[in-house]
Amino acid sequence: MPRRGWRSAPRGSPGETRFLSLHGRGQISIVVRMWTDRLATKQGSISRELERLDPERDNERMTHLLVEVRYGNSIFAAVVYTLAFMRQMSIPSIMRPVYRRGTGDIVRATRQRNDDTLVFFGEIMRSGHSSGRGAEVIDRMNEIHARYKIDNHQNLYTLASLILEAQRIGDALGMEVMSSRERDALYYFWRGVGERMGITDFPATKEEFLEWVLQYERDNAAYSEGGALIARLLLDDLALRFPKPLRWASTPLVLALCDEGLLRAHRLPRPPRWQRALGVAAMRGFLVGVRVLPDPPDRSWVDQFGADTAYPDFARIGQQRVGPRRTAEPDHAEPDHAEIEQAV
Repeated sequence: MPRRGWRSAPRGSPGETRFLSLHGRGQISIVVRMWTDRLATKQGSISRELERLDPERDNERMTHLLVEVRYGNSIFAAVVYTLAFMRQMSIPSIMRPVYRRGTGDIVRATRQRNDDTLVFFGEIMRSGHSSGRGAEVIDRMNEIHARYKIDNHQNLYTLASLILEAQRIGDALGMEVMSSRERDALYYFWRGVGERMGITDFPATKEEFLEWVLQYERDNAAYSEGGALIARLLLDDLALRFPKPLRWASTPLVLALCDEGLLRAHRLPRPPRWQRALGVAAMRGFLVGVRVLPDPPDRSWVDQFGADTAYPDFARIGQQRVGPRRTAEPDHAEPDHAEIEQAV
């Protein structure tokens, strides 16, 4: 059964008018819901502090203020995370150690896997990658990844999705989400995380990184059954984070932010033009509100996504099995249809 909101009534019909009106109100409701954490707070001083900070020297503080506080609304954070993860899963060689022929945590326990990852990122952003706590969390991530043969370019691309997603969302919306110096701070922050992880050969600037990413996608992005399944699981999990009356709008909103290459890699439908316009308008409205409404008080992804995890014990977050490092599945390997049916 198709999701509500993926199919419209015939153009110009009374049914279309009622449908558009209903969905338009829904998109407005999304914006209001995402603004709630700001409307009830006093004016903060984040803007003044950000102006004083240096993007390279103070990248840790700037990233926390931007990603966790200013743009830290849980729904928006989950939307950005979903888009970034979908990009990673469009690369079959990156998908395979995550999917693991249907046995990966992302298939068996999607919400838990997502929350664990968001808590890892949240603790690094809150504590800083150069802090003892941040280093401990990064080392734990390396421990989890050590069982799989992941090459440097795959690691670089995964990290790039965290650095560049805000800019790519802005490009899809035709607006600037963060200023150039704010995006510089994100670049230096996640580069610092990557260097702690042992990743090398970083492009010198965020602009060069974007050029590298686009070429990497042209060379490597492709459809895979495992990647498409994970994309659907991510979209379904994201919808459950929305207030129940607005869940129908979640997937069309994300699809409106996807470029053609990402939709093609996962064989996802392009939303109808009017629905895409409403999704873009809703996201633009939220981001305009971020700029003009008071900043919320200090907060972290850890607080928003850590309630059902083993936080603060990172040794118990993520995969627990201990085993020798192994290679990912061969590039030609595809998940079995039976495994996909069982996973669904």
